[in-house]
Amino acid sequence: MLKKGIFALALFIAMPLYAAEYWIDVRIPEQYQREHIQGAINIPLKRLNLISKR
Repeated sequence: MLKKGIFALALFIAMPLYAAEYWIDVRIPEQYQREHIQGAINIPLKRLNLISKR
């Protein structure tokens, strides 16, 4: 639980530094629906693997 809190705090601090960047959430859609960074794009890792093999 502590690691998750530290990670969330680090993301909160880092977000303004990367405001012009895109956030890609590679988790499964169900996890993305529960919680995600506002503005993040959900592309599951399996889908990215398929795209990269083309």
